[in-house]
Amino acid sequence: RRGAGKSDAIGQAVSTPAIQETTPDVPLLTEPREPLPPLVDTPEGSKGWEHADPASTLQHLLALAARKDASDVSIEPKADHIAIRYRIDGSLFRLEPLPKSLQAGLEAKLFATFGLEPTQLGLPQTARVSGRFSDRDYDLVLQTNPNEYGISATIKLVDREGFLKD
Repeated sequence: RRGAGKSDAIGQAVSTPAIQETTPDVPLLTEPREPLPPLVDTPEGSKGWEHADPASTLQHLLALAARKDASDVSIEPKADHIAIRYRIDGSLFRLEPLPKSLQAGLEAKLFATFGLEPTQLGLPQTARVSGRFSDRDYDLVLQTNPNEYGISATIKLVDREGFLKD
């Protein structure tokens, strides 16, 4: 039966939280030894995302991706959260999900930053910009695709210094 549970290598049933059901083979990416400064000043017990604006959220996600040498950042809206994944050395790693309340602002910031056409939300779009993170210059290539919960986006980070040109 599908969804009835999963099995580990020994064949025992393993219960998994709902968030892992969407990406069962993607490990959770933990913070590096030297963490980024806090996203925003937050009240006691808050994670910080609830108080962040779209610009600082996008900047934070891209800066962390650059620090971890990620080649791609995947932003995928789900029914009750926004899934964030990084591709590092060919493997996908997921971050803690963002609250759904950030979705509209984050989509608008992506469209404004990359100069996409907001009237074409129902169509895939691609755009390219340049940015600087962790003292390195990057070309950022955004690809968007509509899904049932909003706009999925993949941002490819190309380190200009590490990229070979003929």
